[in-house]
This record gives sequence, C-alpha cells and structure tokens, in this order.
Amino acid sequence: MATEFKDEINSNKPAAIFALMLLHEVTNAHLLHWATNSFSKHEALGEFYDSLNDKADAYVEAYMGKYGQLKIDGYPEVYSLPNTDEVAHLEDFSNNVKKVRGMLPQDSELNNLVDEIADLIDGTLYKLRFLK
Repeated sequence: MATEFKDEINSNKPAAIFALMLLHEVTNAHLLHWATNSFSKHEALGEFYDSLNDKADAYVEAYMGKYGQLKIDGYPEVYSLPNTDEVAHLEDFSNNVKKVRGMLPQDSELNNLVDEIADLIDGTLYKLRFLK
C-alpha cells in the first residue's frame, strides 16, 4: 500500500509534502519496475517513473517560481515498500493525489501540472490492466 501522507499535511506545508510524496512514488515505481516478470508491466512502470520524475520537477519548479523556495523540513520517517500489486499500488497513489490536491495552491498552472500527474497515473493504470 502507498504511504499515507494525510496525517502529515498541515496548512503551511502541503506543497513540500506533495513534492516528497511524488519523489517517494518515483522510487516505489522504480522498485515495482524491477520486480515484475511481465515485459508490458516493466515497460509501463518504466515510462511511469521517468515521466513522474519530470512532472514532479516541473511542479516544484513552477511552485517555487510563483511562491519562492520550497521548504522541506524532513522526509517522512516511515518509508513503506510498494504494494506488490502494481494496480492496487497506483490506485492508492491516485487516491493520495486526490486527497492532497485540495490543500495545494489553486493557481490554474499548478492545477494543470497536478492534472498531468493524475493523467499519467490513469494512463499507466490502463496499461497495467489491459495491455498484457
């Protein structure tokens, strides 16, 4: 299961927590990419972590361009390994993105970047579910 970040989010840190959540997911997707015995899952997860890394960087840089340097006080103490069921893992990640997005700044350009992340998750879920 994906790490639950909801308890760590407070009103003054949502963008930093979101950035950490994205980087945590890049690592987990990479681990799933290595662990699978399916070529189609291997490819889908490889595309996912590459794209998510770029999208995480784009979000953080856009955020800092608008609001200034992102303050990261520390990484969550508990690191959870990804669920070995790739679909369930990405569904959990999708739910966490939905929970966090309402706490983030609502500027249209930042929302667009969050939408791109949600789209990447949905597209990867499609590949994992139907392209065997």
